[in-house]
Amino acid sequence: MPAPSTTSNVAEILKDVYEQLRNEQLYTRKPFWDMLRKKKNFNGLTHEVPLRYSPEPGGSATFSSALANRGPSGFRRFAVTRKKDYATASIETELVRAAKDNSGAVVSAVEAVIRGMKNTAERSICKGIFGNGGGARAQVTSGMASSTITLLNPKDIVWFEAGMVLDGSAADGTSGAATAGGAAAKIVSINRDTGTLTNDASANWDAATGINSLAANWYLFRQGDFGATMTGLDAWIPATVSATAFFGVVRTLDTERLAGCRITPTTTGYTYSTVEGAITAILERVYMAGGAPDTILLHPQRYKRLCDELGAKRQYVDIKTDAGVSFKGILVEGQGGQARVVSDPCCQLDTGWALSMDTWTFNTLGDPFSIVDDDGKGIWLREGDNDAMQARLATFGNLYCDAPAYNGRFSLTGISLWPRARRSLRCVTRRPMRSCSRGRSLPTRPTPRRPSGAPASP
Repeated sequence: MPAPSTTSNVAEILKDVYEQLRNEQLYTRKPFWDMLRKKKNFNGLTHEVPLRYSPEPGGSATFSSALANRGPSGFRRFAVTRKKDYATASIETELVRAAKDNSGAVVSAVEAVIRGMKNTAERSICKGIFGNGGGARAQVTSGMASSTITLLNPKDIVWFEAGMVLDGSAADGTSGAATAGGAAAKIVSINRDTGTLTNDASANWDAATGINSLAANWYLFRQGDFGATMTGLDAWIPATVSATAFFGVVRTLDTERLAGCRITPTTTGYTYSTVEGAITAILERVYMAGGAPDTILLHPQRYKRLCDELGAKRQYVDIKTDAGVSFKGILVEGQGGQARVVSDPCCQLDTGWALSMDTWTFNTLGDPFSIVDDDGKGIWLREGDNDAMQARLATFGNLYCDAPAYNGRFSLTGISLWPRARRSLRCVTRRPMRSCSRGRSLPTRPTPRRPSGAPASP
């Protein structure tokens, strides 16, 4: 019997048909960045951020004492310097022409490269604005004498991408020095389920051509980031305030007014054992400092824990930003007014932040993530030693706060990611359940508040 024509024996006449590239599976959630006030006037050498940390001391119920103790207010100013962040890419001339439009490719090659560069740049900045300026992305726990290392916190895998070259150090980037990675310190594959990074197996991770002498608890850095990333929340509101000058200010003069508020689960007067309790405690702590935070930032796992704790009591709020981005949060009542709790994937797992958003600014020299085309010759630069074109994105700027005391951090170390089962659940089967709402959406976000007498942004 003659054989019919099939897709196999006449495959040569068939075309490969591809879906359009709609979802690129990149990390794009960045609420803190979307909510941040942004300026583009970071000109000159530094940006001066003045603030008052004490009023005039000349006061007393006795006139002679008030007169004798008169003196000036305490003022300081942070001389904030810019940090740099780059993203670069090259594209071969032949590829540009072959993939100029969708007739020859799934997506324009140029468009795909620019989008990838912007994602790289945004991810770096979004991590930086939560960090301490050191640039550490994770700590390693095992596998150093092999081609596959395991991260101490598997959730930190989100900060790594295939093709990234790493440096290492026993320090977190705020001190010490980096050990530069060699040819074998390049990530070839990632297991995001187990939190592991694999190189090309040409050498172990701790070899001379890897990250020489890499050991347990060492920090990993994207190459070139050590001590050079944006100065974020962890630097402006540190867990411990040191006498080392910060942008020219010795913050031990007044650790609250110059370095914000901080509490842990065992802080006297603010003990807590739940995420809800931590939020209530930090709102009280900052309220006592004169502030009224309007935004609480949590890691997604801590946000889930809060949802479990609140149960049907949680009340959702729609949050819309000036950039047109919107997302949901949970509305909580603080002693200074309402605050919205937001899940941010860039937030640290064991630290939450209570922020007065109108005290924070991300200021840049020109636009952030801007194309480097200041010579007027266009976006693409012809590479002198290769048949390719190169594009560069750059950000020159930093984060600053003009009223640290109106912001705080709270430690969640020691608080389980899963709450204990509530005893009240045992009673549910003994009586009919009443209909209840899991929370209503509010049309607007709370208005950011600056307590009376707060300094205005410079």
